[in-house]
Amino acid sequence: MNDAEESGNSSGASPKRPRLAWRPTSPAILLASEQKMLSRLQKPWEQVQVPVGNDRTINTVIMGEGPPLVLVHGFGCAVGFWICNMDALAERHKVYAIDMIGFGRSSRPNVSPANHTEAEEFFVEHLRLWVKALSLKRFILAGHSLGGYVSGCYTLKYPKRVRQLVFVDPWGIALPNPDDVDDSFQWRVAKSSMRYIKPLMPMRAAGPWGPGLVTKLRPDLPHKFAHLFQDEIYRQRPRKYTKKQKQTLLKSHKRIENREKQELRKRIEDKHAAAESQDNEIAAMSAKQRKRSQTLDFKQARKEQKKVHRTRRQLNKTETIRVPPQTVADYMYHINAQVPATGERAFRRVLSNDPAYAANPLLPRLTDLAPHIPIVFIYGLVTWMDIECAFILQQSAQNKIDIFRVLGAGHHVFLDDYSRFNRIMKQVLLGPGDEPALGGPYQPFTSYERFVNEIEDDEDQSFDFATWGGTMDLQQQQQQQNKYVEIGWPSSATTNSSDSNLSNSVSSSDDEESAEPGDKKQKAKRKDKKGKSRQLKQSRSSEALVTQQHHQSDGKNHDDPQSETQKAGSFLGNNSASSASDETPTW
Repeated sequence: MNDAEESGNSSGASPKRPRLAWRPTSPAILLASEQKMLSRLQKPWEQVQVPVGNDRTINTVIMGEGPPLVLVHGFGCAVGFWICNMDALAERHKVYAIDMIGFGRSSRPNVSPANHTEAEEFFVEHLRLWVKALSLKRFILAGHSLGGYVSGCYTLKYPKRVRQLVFVDPWGIALPNPDDVDDSFQWRVAKSSMRYIKPLMPMRAAGPWGPGLVTKLRPDLPHKFAHLFQDEIYRQRPRKYTKKQKQTLLKSHKRIENREKQELRKRIEDKHAAAESQDNEIAAMSAKQRKRSQTLDFKQARKEQKKVHRTRRQLNKTETIRVPPQTVADYMYHINAQVPATGERAFRRVLSNDPAYAANPLLPRLTDLAPHIPIVFIYGLVTWMDIECAFILQQSAQNKIDIFRVLGAGHHVFLDDYSRFNRIMKQVLLGPGDEPALGGPYQPFTSYERFVNEIEDDEDQSFDFATWGGTMDLQQQQQQQNKYVEIGWPSSATTNSSDSNLSNSVSSSDDEESAEPGDKKQKAKRKDKKGKSRQLKQSRSSEALVTQQHHQSDGKNHDDPQSETQKAGSFLGNNSASSASDETPTW
């Protein structure tokens, strides 16, 4: 159910840009842009403005039924950024996506916190009032980037309200690293300007050029929603040529045109000369025949004219290009172009001298978190956030902490690989009880070294047991054995004692060659290869002899199974004879 009362535009027409306004935005335009974003959701949803006192409201989108799940966006984002995840998460949970105070369509009080303590209290207190207004008792709290920092601060202050804490590529966790300091001139200018200039002020100062500036500076963000806006990402435009290509085409056009004109002029002159020599025949023509002759000349001229303009039509051809979804680009501009920029003011106070870190990081504070609250970290494969702090917390805190990594994702992990992110979320989120509602193949990391060095399986992480250390069932063991058999090594389930002797000889030869350097090592490898091939030939020849004798003695010793075993023992040895009674050796 959409909130029709808030639309402010019952006629359905898009709101017009306010006159004499430097910034082409307004709250009504923001509302219309947000409705376009939320219209891509598949399940029914409801949008309300939750009052939090002092004539302030929190913009909230509600979807689904089940245990409550609260989604808190990051800096410069809003509720519309969760449209790739809400349908999937709402299958088993009641999802509440909110705009933090000072961002999006939530209230923007004209206040400016004096320090990081007041700024942190500003965000946490409004979140507490929002929870109280909706009468939420216990819920799962998930936050991305700055939203993760606010979620952690709220959980530290009100631990009885939070059942589970989910950090989605969070900011503000790690402590400043003195060894990782960028002393370049550009970085020093950026750090000093952040103290006096709000981060998104240049976009608002650009005025009518602001919407285009968003697309030019961050063209990657709108493209992350391309699968939901297939009707907007392709556009027709005149084909563009370089200056040299245009000159070549024009020269070709003029050359063809001049040649065709000369040929046409000569053809007409020849006709007139023939007509003057045959005046009597032309005079004898009837009016109908004369008209027919003129029609044929006109058709021939039109045919030649089409050839002349062929090059000109080539210059006017169109091409299909891929462009960012305009709905997403407009939404990004309108949520950040509103004034006053209360959220940016508070965020600037939360920063330390280095904008990459918070003034009061969460890492030393989360060690004192109530141990009954499980914590989940979800990072992208390519992110500028400090990942090692999550493993430090995993070793020092008493809480259950799971750390996941999403392949093919960056800082906006919930957009870059939204399908894998949704599967991980549905696997780890708590259900009605204190256990996850669903199981899944994704196993958390337990060490920072594996997180950095190991390579995940692109399709399914459950089969990469060397990395994840999962528990293999029989089917998975068979798949793992087939994997090594295809490489060339015999599987452990089908090898007999002769195979083990061969593998022992191979392993011993490998140990010897690892100890020899230089040319000796290469010679040892060649000798080992010859030895292996010789052993394989001997074993195959012995098997062939056993098979041949079996066929020869088929009529004599058909009722005596031990005779075949004894003959096999004479060729393969005692160990191989005992195994031959069970099954034939496989390689």
